[in-house]
Amino acid sequence: MSDYSVVMTFPTKYWDVYGSHSVPSFDKYWPKDINAYVYVEGNQNLPYKPSERVHLLNFDEHVTGDKEFAEKYKDKDIFDDKVGGDISKRQAVKFSKKVYAQLAQLNNPSTRYVIYLDADLATLRDVPIELLDNLTQGDHYVSFPDRRDRNKFTETGMMIWDTKHISHEVWCHIYDSMYKEGKIFDCPEWHDCYAFDSATFELEEKGLITTADLGYGVNSRHPLVAGPLGKYFDHMKGGRKFTGFSKERLKAHGK
Repeated sequence: MSDYSVVMTFPTKYWDVYGSHSVPSFDKYWPKDINAYVYVEGNQNLPYKPSERVHLLNFDEHVTGDKEFAEKYKDKDIFDDKVGGDISKRQAVKFSKKVYAQLAQLNNPSTRYVIYLDADLATLRDVPIELLDNLTQGDHYVSFPDRRDRNKFTETGMMIWDTKHISHEVWCHIYDSMYKEGKIFDCPEWHDCYAFDSATFELEEKGLITTADLGYGVNSRHPLVAGPLGKYFDHMKGGRKFTGFSKERLKAHGK
């Protein structure tokens, strides 16, 4: 049995923009003993038949927390879910769904390591198990593309958690509380990146966890693809969804 599993989420209505990048490329290039748990919002009939290791799950039946958040703060202007909208304020509910899909796996993990992939992240070549073992070696709790050197919030297109870490439950509790207790509204912007940073950096500052940088220290606004992992992945965040590639990756790695 693999030590790794993957979690993704997206709404069916944006399959062409989101899921069509991530799900088929995971199926094609990731090690065959790694399962993906994909939480799909809306109509469950996708124009793609995945292998048996890709578990398509009805979001509303398996994920909790986002609806309670939306109801509790329904008087705020936080319901925009359009692609390319203002992610800082009006899309708080949209990005809470990403958080609660992650927590659905993190609170009940099927493997030691849980890997989150954004639905606009494409895998471009075979992912060797040796790469994943290298990314998880050491005693760090969570890995992510770190942008603190640029005074920017984390790029949360790919993260890896060690669910056996002693501080795992504490981290999940803080992450959840960002929405359950409305702490996200104390952040400069109301999206999951700030929720992730709040939980992660609080525990790091207290010496309870250490972290690893999936950008390998590359000074870029898009470190995941500008760094070594850009050989394997392209995270087409923002307007890159519509061009079909990240220029930062193209500059660093070519086609």
